[in-house]
Amino acid sequence: QSWEITDNGRVYTLYLRADVPFHSNAEFTPQRPFNADDVLFTFARQWRKNHPYYNVSGGTYDYFEGMGISRTVLAIDRLDEQTVQFTLKQADASFLATLALPFASIQSAEYAEQLLREGKPEQLDRRPIGTGPFQFSGYRSEQELVYQANERYWNGRPLLDHIVLAISPDPAQAYAKLRNGQCHVLPPVPIGQTHEWQNRRGIRVLQKPALDLAYLAFNTQRPPFDDSRVRRALSLAVDRQAIVQVGYQNGAQQAEHILPPAIWNALQANLTTAKNALADQLAARGGKDADKEAGKDDGNAVLVREIEQVDADLQAAALSYDPAQARQLLQEAGYADGFKTTLWVLPVQRDYLPDPLQTAKLIRADWALLGVEAELLELPWEAFLARSRKGEHQTILLGWVGDNGDPDNFLKPLLSCANVNGSNRARWCDSEFENLLRQARLVTEPAKRSLLYSKALLQVERESPWLMLAHSLRFQALRRGVKDFVMDPFGGSYFNTVDLQ
Repeated sequence: QSWEITDNGRVYTLYLRADVPFHSNAEFTPQRPFNADDVLFTFARQWRKNHPYYNVSGGTYDYFEGMGISRTVLAIDRLDEQTVQFTLKQADASFLATLALPFASIQSAEYAEQLLREGKPEQLDRRPIGTGPFQFSGYRSEQELVYQANERYWNGRPLLDHIVLAISPDPAQAYAKLRNGQCHVLPPVPIGQTHEWQNRRGIRVLQKPALDLAYLAFNTQRPPFDDSRVRRALSLAVDRQAIVQVGYQNGAQQAEHILPPAIWNALQANLTTAKNALADQLAARGGKDADKEAGKDDGNAVLVREIEQVDADLQAAALSYDPAQARQLLQEAGYADGFKTTLWVLPVQRDYLPDPLQTAKLIRADWALLGVEAELLELPWEAFLARSRKGEHQTILLGWVGDNGDPDNFLKPLLSCANVNGSNRARWCDSEFENLLRQARLVTEPAKRSLLYSKALLQVERESPWLMLAHSLRFQALRRGVKDFVMDPFGGSYFNTVDLQ
């Protein structure tokens, strides 16, 4: 319901909403509302290997580890029934946003204890109990999941009586259901599959920029990609605008940075605010020279000069399509005649990469002009994930969808040293980058934090562990009778305020 953060940024005290009821099912009727015990249970089962629920459902908690919770949190304490306190090992300005992610959805400790007594702990994940506007009702394998309205939802009963998530492996079948009214909302679809909906009676198509990124990671621990000149050369050689046109059918925009435009623009807005504040201060002091103001205690003039310098450096380091410069860099690195490599192709379609194979072919063709021969490797999904975590790849096509809109949610999981054996498929570990990330997590003042992230992005541009490809646009088709459905930039679908006409 509310929270407090200590001045040093290390202690978060959360005051929980009172009288929030849990769902019930045929086997479980809650005897108490949500409280601090449930928060402690939810985190402990993902954190403590000796917890009785740690190994239930496999004992793998990718988001918990990927977001660095076990490395960030020192202790979680129950102060009373409605108060929980998180103590961090060091300040982390992104921590509050991290707590809003799905992995932190609170589960019922009371339900878990009952299932443990009954010898069926696996039901905790198969028949989940939560506090949301809809409660799990049933599942038919490879057919559907059913949710019923939560009559006791703390924020008021939802308008819909139930939701059916129909599983349709065949897209044509799903489209047919939308056309004939059996289905009301489709999951996001690639732009190439939206043209037929644009003018179809009874159907409308929503569009929204996604908080995502498609990228090609170079395995920086394997030659020749341990040389930043080679990485930058192969990045300069790729015509990313052609990829947007062909691979995305113009349903994306070329990526200029790791961060999607919405997050990048927020950083820039913070920096602009700082510059404007300094201009106002100088005007109030009679228009004194900014250099003379650098010695003032407020330090704003120094900050603004840093902002301007980093902005200029980012523009100078920005990637462009430049095969001639790429050829020169390869020659400097000792690969004037090119070399052979492999490019691992994402084996599934995603919003951020709707046609992975076509994208890989375009990249291969561009590299071939430099004498770099890339063999395209397509693996089953599980093998693709497992083997790339081990670093068996040389180059790999992947993507990422933001979880909370914070810059740290892109930079830490994807490029930090802590995730070299996980989601950091570039296996890049750079001390300067790490130091900037650490400082940014310690700082809460928006302009200073934005400056540190801008410096971190500059280091990525210079070292080129990745080739940033595109940020997608998301398209979602739905029946016109669906009221108040809002596309979620993070990729989810929420129906608590939705109604049908």
